[in-house]
Amino acid sequence: MKRMIIPLILCFLLADLVMVHLYKEKPLVKEETLGLKFDPKVIKLSFPAFAEVVADIIYIRLCVFFGEKIFANVKLEDWDWILNNIETVLTIDPYYFDPYYMTGTLIAWEAPKMHLEEINQILKKGLSYSKDFCIPFFLGFNQFYFLDDKETGAYYLKMASERENSPKYLPLLVTRLYTKSGKIDAAIAITTEQLKRETNKEYYKRLKKRLEALKILKGLQFAIDIYQRQFGKCPETLEKIKEKGIIKEIPEDPYKGKFCIEKDCRVWTTSNLR
Repeated sequence: MKRMIIPLILCFLLADLVMVHLYKEKPLVKEETLGLKFDPKVIKLSFPAFAEVVADIIYIRLCVFFGEKIFANVKLEDWDWILNNIETVLTIDPYYFDPYYMTGTLIAWEAPKMHLEEINQILKKGLSYSKDFCIPFFLGFNQFYFLDDKETGAYYLKMASERENSPKYLPLLVTRLYTKSGKIDAAIAITTEQLKRETNKEYYKRLKKRLEALKILKGLQFAIDIYQRQFGKCPETLEKIKEKGIIKEIPEDPYKGKFCIEKDCRVWTTSNLR
């Protein structure tokens, strides 16, 4: 233990020297902004042997600042340098998982939505450097929740579901989003493939119920499309399709909801497949 004391002291001294040097550099942002932007190329050239240590220091100081400011609301002009610091840290050390996690769990919720594309670009970078399911999960969530892009959200959530230790519920969420975006065939294909691999009996039953509901939805959507072609408009209700003899009966939802037609002329269910 005593042998570790001197190296630790040297590390702390080095950290202070590094930050003193960095903060002497001319800021790249306006003086009224509370933080500084750092150029990762300059850091790598200035501290070739300690670039990752500098990345740690920048990230820790960013966490401290963000933690102090969050309850008092971070100013609009501060978000630019916060994201710049995150990008700097990850350019120096793209395998550093914590900044990705902070970006997906905290910054995505707190930052103005005009920064969402920049946030997603940071997370996309992490796809190549981390096998953790969280990164594609954050991307998928951002797409369908903040951007209302269910198809792209499903794409990234499917990627997350295929990674080790991902939650069991993800494939069901993926198929729901694909179905909601009109990609019922993709949802059926994913569920069918998942059923072939599933060994848990309880979850197998859940997948089987989902597949049953998806096939009913596909059949009803097919009937809606026939009605549109024949009458040149979207049917108001499924009863209208039944009246025209396109379907004999309106099937029951395995999830105990009621099938309906939404404004975009896509079939859905009041159960939300839950």
